[in-house]
Amino acid sequence: LTAAMQGLGKIAEEHGGAICGGETGVEPGNARVKTVVPVTAAAVLLGPAGQQVKHLQSQAGMFVHVDERVIPSGTHAELSEQVVVVSGPCAGVAAALSLVAAAVAQSANEAWFEIWANSSNCGSMPGSPPYSNKGKGKGKSKHYGGGHET
Repeated sequence: LTAAMQGLGKIAEEHGGAICGGETGVEPGNARVKTVVPVTAAAVLLGPAGQQVKHLQSQAGMFVHVDERVIPSGTHAELSEQVVVVSGPCAGVAAALSLVAAAVAQSANEAWFEIWANSSNCGSMPGSPPYSNKGKGKGKSKHYGGGHET
């Protein structure tokens, strides 16, 4: 996590104080960080009725978006993934990524985990980059937290 935060700090320096996750419109002092996690970790992050991400919002001031699309599409196998986007003040990124890492770590002893950790399906959604929040999207994603994406 420390190395990730150092890397994100360098990114912020290069982008006028913003961590933009490849998108435009992220204001200085704010961040939008995207990661791909196993579907089991996405479920842990959401928690019952979205309680975990609501806690993240109140604790770190971060907005959380869990894309409902499963990568590869149409499956819910152990190696399937979902995109998680956290956005909000740069100061909240460490807390947000720490909670994402903790959710992923809960699966670390599963038989499939090492295979997942050494591969990714994120390039397997034809015509729709998994990191994109744009497109048809209505009803396809869950947004939690008190903030809004910019």
